[in-house]
Amino acid sequence: MDFKTLFGHDVYVDNNRVGYIARSHGENAAIFFGGSKLGVLTSEGVIEIKSVPFGHIEENGAIFIHRRRVGKVDENKDIRFELMPLTKAIEGGK
Repeated sequence: MDFKTLFGHDVYVDNNRVGYIARSHGENAAIFFGGSKLGVLTSEGVIEIKSVPFGHIEENGAIFIHRRRVGKVDENKDIRFELMPLTKAIEGGK
C-alpha cells in the first residue's frame, strides 16, 4: 500500500468523523483528532505521537495500536477506528 494515498483523508471512530490526515508534500502528514494535532502518519505507515512510534498500518489496511488491531483503512482511503478495541489498546499501552 502506498501510505501517502491516505494523506488528505478523514479519520473516523465507529461512524463518527473525528479528524483527518493533513495533505503533505513530504514524507509525513499530521493526524488531527478533534481539531488538535494528535500525531503523524509516516509514508511507511507508522503512526507516531511526539516522535515515538505508537502504531502502524499494515499493507492490507489493518490498523494496529500497541500490537492490537483497532481498525482498518476503508475503500475510500479513510481511517476507521473501532471504539472498543481502540480504547483497550490505549489503556493497555499505559
